[in-house]
Amino acid sequence: MRVWLPLYVRRQGGLQELYTLGLGPLSAHGRGRHPARIKRTLADELQKTLLERPATVMKRFERRPGTKLERLRLELRLGRGRKRTGLFPLIVERLPDGGNVAVYHPLRQAEVMLSDLGRFREDAARFFADRWTDLDDEAIAALETDGKDRLEAFATTLHPVDLLDTLPARRRSVFDDLEVGPRERGAQRKPDPRRGVPRILRELGEDWTTAAADESLHLGRPRERWRDRLGQLLCVDHPRPLVLVGPPGAGKRTLLRRATDDLLRHDGFGTHRNLDEVRHVIELTGSRLIAGMSYVGDWEKRCQEILEASGAGRFLLLFQDLHTLGRVGQSRDSARSVADFFRGPLGRREVVLLGTATDAQWRRLEEDAPGFAAAFTVLRIDAASRTETLRMILHEVARMEQDERLAFDPELIFDLVGLAAPLVEGVLPGSALDLLGGLGKGMAGQGGNRTVIDGGLLIDALEVRTGLAADLIEPELDLPRQEVIDFLDARVMGQPEALDAVADLVLRIRAGMTDPERPLGTYLFTGPTGTGKTELAKALTEFLFAESADRLVRFDMGELSGPDAPARLAGDRFEPRGLLTEAVRRRPYCVLLLDEIEKAHPSVLYLLLQILEDGRLTDAAGDQADFRHAVVVLTSNLGARAKPSVGFGETDRSDALDVTRAVREFFPPELFNRIDRVVPFRPLDEATAERIAVKELANLLGRRGLTERNVFVSATRSAAERMAHEAFDPSAGARSVRRYLERTIAPVLADHLASTVRPELELVRIRSEDGGYVLDAEPLVEAEPRAGHSTLEELVDARAVDVAKALPGALAWLDSVETSGELSTLSQRISVHLGRFESGGRASDADAVVRLGQLRDELAHFREHLAAFVHYEDRREEAQRILEAENRRRRRLPRKEVEDGRHSRAHFLHPRWMLPPMPRQDAREMLAALAEVAFLRRLLAAPLDSPWRVTLHLRVLGDARSGFVGLSQALRRHYVSQRGELEAVAVMGPEGPEERPIASVDQAAREVAITLVGLGLETLWADEDGCHVWTTSHGRSEVVRVRVVPEKTALEVLREEAEARDAYEAGGPDTTGGLGVAVRRIHFDGVPGTRSSFPLTIEDYRLSHVFDRRAMTVDEGLDALLWLRMAWLEGNEDGR
Repeated sequence: MRVWLPLYVRRQGGLQELYTLGLGPLSAHGRGRHPARIKRTLADELQKTLLERPATVMKRFERRPGTKLERLRLELRLGRGRKRTGLFPLIVERLPDGGNVAVYHPLRQAEVMLSDLGRFREDAARFFADRWTDLDDEAIAALETDGKDRLEAFATTLHPVDLLDTLPARRRSVFDDLEVGPRERGAQRKPDPRRGVPRILRELGEDWTTAAADESLHLGRPRERWRDRLGQLLCVDHPRPLVLVGPPGAGKRTLLRRATDDLLRHDGFGTHRNLDEVRHVIELTGSRLIAGMSYVGDWEKRCQEILEASGAGRFLLLFQDLHTLGRVGQSRDSARSVADFFRGPLGRREVVLLGTATDAQWRRLEEDAPGFAAAFTVLRIDAASRTETLRMILHEVARMEQDERLAFDPELIFDLVGLAAPLVEGVLPGSALDLLGGLGKGMAGQGGNRTVIDGGLLIDALEVRTGLAADLIEPELDLPRQEVIDFLDARVMGQPEALDAVADLVLRIRAGMTDPERPLGTYLFTGPTGTGKTELAKALTEFLFAESADRLVRFDMGELSGPDAPARLAGDRFEPRGLLTEAVRRRPYCVLLLDEIEKAHPSVLYLLLQILEDGRLTDAAGDQADFRHAVVVLTSNLGARAKPSVGFGETDRSDALDVTRAVREFFPPELFNRIDRVVPFRPLDEATAERIAVKELANLLGRRGLTERNVFVSATRSAAERMAHEAFDPSAGARSVRRYLERTIAPVLADHLASTVRPELELVRIRSEDGGYVLDAEPLVEAEPRAGHSTLEELVDARAVDVAKALPGALAWLDSVETSGELSTLSQRISVHLGRFESGGRASDADAVVRLGQLRDELAHFREHLAAFVHYEDRREEAQRILEAENRRRRRLPRKEVEDGRHSRAHFLHPRWMLPPMPRQDAREMLAALAEVAFLRRLLAAPLDSPWRVTLHLRVLGDARSGFVGLSQALRRHYVSQRGELEAVAVMGPEGPEERPIASVDQAAREVAITLVGLGLETLWADEDGCHVWTTSHGRSEVVRVRVVPEKTALEVLREEAEARDAYEAGGPDTTGGLGVAVRRIHFDGVPGTRSSFPLTIEDYRLSHVFDRRAMTVDEGLDALLWLRMAWLEGNEDGR
């Protein structure tokens, strides 16, 4: 039964609220962001209620004309002197006699006032005041209206219980009462609310038409040209079978969804609102048709049921996998397919099928079932232009901003089109709209707030989706060529020409200058074995995809030398998913490495033609793999094996000519011409061998046996030189170094690990001595705890409201400094030292003047900063009172004054327009303020001759443990961002110490010195002297030795350190200071540059404190420990 329900609709707190009217005990209401979903929920609730009540209750659903919404300003006298005035929504229903009305509030429908049509406005205040006497002011305020509420008519289909539904499920017997209890006796069969759609179609398919009628089918914004054409083919009395053919992302499904809605309107649903009188579009899949079918003939029975249920055109069957029907159903016992079954009914117009397919999928169906495919009308859909895509994005953005409480940066809309086309798989508009939908997913605003979607979130989404590093996506970020070369050179040594070629490719990808219809690049690496061809492909993968090694798709072509190689790569009839196509389909953004291409079967080379030319390859299932976002790297030893001087050694011009000649002879001309660049690799020399020895040693030292035992190993310079010299083998290249280390260094380390009692942390140095290698081991012990305690220890883990309670006390101390005369004493001390200096005093007097003046300025400045925290609530409350008074005055304005322009129509002022600005009042900001106050107290009592300049020397210990973690960089960032001014930064480079700007220091720099100038720096950083250890759950770790050196510059400290190490390697004593003690241990798995939080644990041995909470960066924990140290009290000090 089709019924019309009046609904009261209002918006509350950013959500829609809907209330049914006039249904008495059957009343229902819903709340949410999507009105269509709320209406579906209300209809389901009403249907459920009807099944539990007799059919006579349907009388309440009869249409009652004359129901309207009145907004009345009522002055309620609630008793005991309470008065309340407001604008309230009231529902007025005409009674059948015509002269009287029923009046009630939509949220309290049980309280009904019967009154004369002409007097209900005067009676309403008295009636509702009596009923609402027990409500408090907040509850009454919730009943008021903002003037934007409304009534809507909601049409739905309900199925009441009828006589047939009350009949038992089977014929009853006189003995039935003996078998069931009183609850089951006379149980009713419940009707099916969707009995208009046959059961077989409900079970196997999805009804798009019902979803369109309920406004839950996402229609999108179709392309009008194709929409009109589709309407001419489907919105007719006798539509023909139709398939939409086009590339992925062209909008085929959106067009069909819109066509479903157009067909619904064409069948007159807007007039009769009866789903039984319209044609339905049912989505099916071939896999569902045969699911659970075990015997020959089972699926034919199911298809026959579907054919009979389709009702000669009443149901249009939509197959999203139409191209598979030519093979679905086939088995070793029967060659009959689903396409064969439907071919006859299609020709006789007994059923209408719809579908979508790509060009390759359609060709496959034409090959598998030509008669079935010939029955379809083909409508080809092309990719959208940028202009069309922009219109669709604007339409979708407007919908998302309204429904999901989002706010989009205008520039983001244009970036979506510009970045989606080259970076997201598929074509426009699908690639851009898919990216937009991913941005809004899970980002809906809460309450009255909107979530802002800006360019940063777009870059993050693209980084996650493609795996590409942010440097390659974000246009504003710089990517110097030398940075790319330095990254590659750390992994592949002695190949400057190859590094230049790969850097060119990276910069072309970064600039968007690659061919959009071909792979990002096709390179052929040629040269002797062991020169770094495969390693350079790995390094390229790490740079492009943020050090994600799983983005390297590697095939050893020696395993594909048989005639079945093309079938294994691209699939065949028995295994349609090929190894190559499936690997790239899973990771379309990758580096595809075809190693030793000359060993592959010749037919594989012709398979590569389509990949290198069109950027696509179709497997035997008819599905395309997209290679346009992949870098294809071929490696080859052609022309090099005939020469004895491979690997380390000299080369000449004839070697290069032989390689070039061999490559041209091997590759067919049509394939060779599709290779973007042939990159030659030259044999390596002994200087490169030493660098490779250091690199391979680092790989050896990062193995599990050392990392799990926290053993950090490094080699002296003389030991590294000896390794390179003895590992030299002109026939094996870099692999000879790896074998040498396995034979000489690995056994020595294994003996050390097996023969000694393990300390918790240990540093081991490898030295060359007496024709062998010896180990110098030094254990790392924990630092002794400091005496005393921190005044902030109880507040570090406290909530912001608890931290705020300590602010007034800190401000009171700052006030006492001024009133007690301590600032005057400071001024007198400044005058004394200034007089001495002017009369020819020492330079220390000038330093004292500067330091005392700076301390006085810091005290005065910080008092204002702290007062902003403490007195903000007073300022906010005062502004709030002014705001409320102004709003009360504006509420009393006559409506005419609001409308004639003398006053703003939006006459409620939002607090954010009126409240005073304030510092960000979170726990961290307040803790930093309290720590600064505590440290200023310590400075007041400190002697004037404390060091003014402090240098922090940071050195990474051990050789590259399982990759770079980032502790040294985090410590540098921490030291520079705190108290004091940065004076100089020096880095230990290949040629010795050199000064550099802090911004140009490489993040992986292993030895850096930082000089800071300011008050109390030695006191502040003294506890940092020692070793800092960072470990992760993935076996990666890093140890940084920090030395705190007063009164020396960064260059002086690095020069002294270099001299001390040279003396040690020459056999002298170790004067570098050794390991010192372990200051703290950090355990953190965070990923730099992400906005996700991870568990962070920092154990500080000197403070005897453990920081344990989730954080996005390790800086959060380092800052908290610094605040504890700034507020430290020695001995029995009480801090008052």
